[in-house]
Amino acid sequence: MDIKPENPRDDNDQKNKLKTSNSVKDVKTLLKELEKAPNPEQKQEIEQQIVAVTQVRMSVRESLFSGPLPSPDQFLKYNQVLPGAADRILTMAEKQMAHRQSIEDKVVVSNTRNSMMGVISAFILALTAICGGIYLAVIGHSYGTLLSLTGLGSLIYVFIYGTRSSRKEREEKSKTSQKDK
Repeated sequence: MDIKPENPRDDNDQKNKLKTSNSVKDVKTLLKELEKAPNPEQKQEIEQQIVAVTQVRMSVRESLFSGPLPSPDQFLKYNQVLPGAADRILTMAEKQMAHRQSIEDKVVVSNTRNSMMGVISAFILALTAICGGIYLAVIGHSYGTLLSLTGLGSLIYVFIYGTRSSRKEREEKSKTSQKDK
């Protein structure tokens, strides 16, 4: 049984009042009003308000923060729970950064030393082959010249190969750094 007001304008005013008053109300109140609603139009209106209120309450705040440190909001929360926690976290991050940098420095020094030792070893080995070949050629052995040329050829090959690979590595690094910019 539907009861409608005689004046349609009164019906619209009543709906607007209902909308305004219910926008602040919580879901429980709206559910009670839904049970007591006299006509289907009002029920439908209250159902729409329930959906609107629930959608507002179900909204999720999503934020993305990336990095070694917590977001500023989380820093505040850490300090609220344990005064001085944010300072301790920063100190820990600074120590970790210093540790990582010292390891990287050691790796660079080690790689440089290994590279230099490889160059020195290759030079000594090739020089020994060349000198040994010359000595063998001087005392009359026919394979002395072959040994000298092999030592000289290996030096030339290593020099050319090392130059090419260093150039390629520099080019790749410059391409990578240009892409990052």
